Amino acid sequence: MLSKNTFLCALRFVIACSTLLVSNQSLAKQDPQDTTIPSLCLKDESNLATAWMGNAISTESGYKNKKDGKIVSICTDVEQAPYQKVVYRYGLPQRIELEMIASDTAPFYFFNHSTSPHTGEDMVFFNNANYTYYLVIAAGQANGVTLRIYHGKKLIFNRFSGNRDGEDFVLGPAEVDLKARQSKRYQIKKPAHAF
Repeated sequence: MLSKNTFLCALRFVIACSTLLVSNQSLAKQDPQDTTIPSLCLKDESNLATAWMGNAISTESGYKNKKDGKIVSICTDVEQAPYQKVVYRYGLPQRIELEMIASDTAPFYFFNHSTSPHTGEDMVFFNNANYTYYLVIAAGQANGVTLRIYHGKKLIFNRFSGNRDGEDFVLGPAEVDLKARQSKRYQIKKPAHAF
């Protein structure tokens, strides 16, 4: 027979686990047979970009992600800017390792630039302590998403999703909109690091 204290401790553990399971049910779930990418956006959020950040291998038709790593998602409250909410999540659907939400005091920044006459990059980036996180979305005739993390000026993480739209990465329906009205939560700004 369990003591009252042991029973209450066990009950608190079960309630905590149940709460965690319920909160994770609002995230997309992945079927092992499904080739799509499970978004880390919540049901009431819109996806700006979701991508695998595992190892990418070279194939005859470009790079393909092995899906052996984590997922990154940038989510917004609505499909069309101006946004009231912009969120970065990294991890897996049942285990988010980092979540950052743009705020008036810790905004996200948007930027784009051309890399050739037919390609460019849209960027969403933010600072967290002495780290800067960049999600770089290939634009124009280029495909793929890159996640770069800098500690100060040193690049410490650099992963590419692969080139296969719908398998390695998914963009939209939200978009980086540099013409939309800015807010304190997201602003147009040139990155401090070279690209």
